Amino acid sequence: MESHNDNYRLEKEIALKKLQLEHELELRKLAQQEKELELRKREMELKHQEKDMVKRQQQIEENKLLFAVKKWVKEEKKLLANFDYEEILLTLSFFRKRIFALKSLIDKTEEHIGVYGYDRDDQTFVDELTKLFEFLYKIYAEYEDEEDEDEDFAELPEISYEWPENYQDILENLEDSVFLP
Repeated sequence: MESHNDNYRLEKEIALKKLQLEHELELRKLAQQEKELELRKREMELKHQEKDMVKRQQQIEENKLLFAVKKWVKEEKKLLANFDYEEILLTLSFFRKRIFALKSLIDKTEEHIGVYGYDRDDQTFVDELTKLFEFLYKIYAEYEDEEDEDEDFAELPEISYEWPENYQDILENLEDSVFLP
């Protein structure tokens, strides 16, 4: 009988030990699952932070571009006011700086639109900037053609232009430029 009790007790201990081992195994599995879940959660947080950083960088770049556009427009409107909205007279070098600054703004804006996947057709202010540039560049090209014919370099070269009414409206509208998603 004692051997039967010993066998029973031994079987009981084995079953208890087996249950303990199974329990420990389940606890380890749960701990592993918790670690994996925590890693996935951390990964998602990092991706979210990365997206936020990209959006923040995009917003900074847009603010810089729009500030430059508004600054250029403000300077042009100041020239208009200084010349009583009549013909503007500038030195050729200053005029060149103005049109090349405008061209640079257009190029940077086009690049920004491409990098951040904006629909180019929605960014109408770029079309308006381009119209202004084309108007000024046409004046510049005509001046260059005239200068080639007239080789008198006694004076500091000057160039004059006058904004048509519809282009003055464009200048007004550009002050409210924004990137449209």
